[in-house]
Amino acid sequence: MAMAFCLGLLLLTLTLITSFTQTFYHLL
Repeated sequence: MAMAFCLGLLLLTLTLITSFTQTFYHLL
């Protein structure tokens, strides 16, 4: 259960980083 929670958290973090990076590149 904890492992699935950690995986979900990691996936969410990766998605946030990806969207943040894309927004940052669009601002440049």
